[in-house]
Amino acid sequence: MARTVERWIRDRISVGRSAIINQRRLTVDRLAAAMRTVVDDPQLRDNAHRLSADIAAEDGGAQAVTAVESRLHHTT
Repeated sequence: MARTVERWIRDRISVGRSAIINQRRLTVDRLAAAMRTVVDDPQLRDNAHRLSADIAAEDGGAQAVTAVESRLHHTT
């Protein structure tokens, strides 16, 4: 499951639908700057709307619930 999520994130970044934040160098100021960029950049904002539509079409919420429930049933 983790690989699927990582691959999905990499795919979105590769088509310009996300910003990249280096977690090792993350500070409050860098996070705030990245958030301003995402909000203020028209292309990223448009990409976020498209990504939202993609997620809704994939029914990602239901898939996440199924994955969590599956894990819970295997650990009990």
